[in-house]
Amino acid sequence: MKLNFTNNNLLIALYFIMFAVHFLLWQSLGIGFETTLIRYYLFLTILFMMVLTIVSIFKKYILSILVLYFWDW
Repeated sequence: MKLNFTNNNLLIALYFIMFAVHFLLWQSLGIGFETTLIRYYLFLTILFMMVLTIVSIFKKYILSILVLYFWDW
């Protein structure tokens, strides 16, 4: 079975690795307030998904519109 890693899949994998590293650091330093960290990363996840959606829409539609518009020049 071949795994196809696109840029979005790579970014998602790196995001979860970053979360795991931060959570382990948070636990090892004994800071506490794990719910604060989880809520912070849930907020970042929503922002991250919004950015990926906007970038994919931009790449799919806006660039094709710009190419069609400037093709005759």
